[in-house]
Amino acid sequence: MTFFISTNGIGGSWWESGSRRAFEDVSLDAYLASVDKVYAAGARNFLIINVSPVDRSQILLSTKKMLVEPAADPPRQKTVIDGFDLRLTERVAEFDLSGKGVKALYYDSNTRVSQILDNPYKSALLTTLLRIFEADRLR
Repeated sequence: MTFFISTNGIGGSWWESGSRRAFEDVSLDAYLASVDKVYAAGARNFLIINVSPVDRSQILLSTKKMLVEPAADPPRQKTVIDGFDLRLTERVAEFDLSGKGVKALYYDSNTRVSQILDNPYKSALLTTLLRIFEADRLR
């Protein structure tokens, strides 16, 4: 069972005031309650994917150019995402070690997508897509 965690939750709340840790706990409790429900239904293998680098998304970068607050602060959003992803890592490890007979894997999409954005021409995915588009263009 795969769970992609909280892109919208972070994207819609990262600028809010208050304790980030408290928000992360409430948010993760809600997400992991869904995992518990799937576990209760019989699932034992889980892939949990963290928050991708939405601070680098076109919408955020475009908003920054328009100087619209609060969405004009990608470095601050990255800090919030990194903190949330760290807490998610901890919670996945706790779930995996809970003695419930589960295998919970954590995939760091943030790092992988950042690597692709940093150098898209080294990405096997982009290379494959370019080949497909080129082959289609030549037909």
